[in-house]
Amino acid sequence: MVSKHLFFNNLPDFEKEAEEEKRRAKMPKSPSFSLEDMEEARKNSHDLGFEAGLQKAKESIEQDTEILVQSFIPQITILENEEIKRHDKAIENAINLSHKAIHNLLPKLLDAHGQNLIKESLKIFFEDHIPSGQLTLFVHSSMMDPIGKYAQILSPKIIQQLILLLKQSRQLKKD
Repeated sequence: MVSKHLFFNNLPDFEKEAEEEKRRAKMPKSPSFSLEDMEEARKNSHDLGFEAGLQKAKESIEQDTEILVQSFIPQITILENEEIKRHDKAIENAINLSHKAIHNLLPKLLDAHGQNLIKESLKIFFEDHIPSGQLTLFVHSSMMDPIGKYAQILSPKIIQQLILLLKQSRQLKKD
């Protein structure tokens, strides 16, 4: 092997070669990995990427859920108001029908106790016995926690049902 650095009369320059050797010794060595090391690094990288992706997906789901819940609010309010009107109208119809039946069957009862007392008694009875409508929001179990997080901005009636569903869902997960 011929040295690149030559000194007098084609003799090798050992000082230059020594400097070159020192420089090479200071350079970092090329990494060498075993197959197990490379497999472990690949697995760790995959796991880290998977966890990061999962976290991003959760954040995205929460953002989408918030937007979805915000869009529900006006419709839920309308539904609840319409349900209150429907319930009140059903009670009013039941009172009028019952009052007419009592008037036709027992006119003396109305004369003796007054129409307002009978109507008030019927109203109390029907308010206890005519159920109001129930709005149920079905949510996939994977969406229970994100929906639960934003439930406070929904209707109080839905919140009560959602809390019940969350408790049932968590109980099922434990079992």
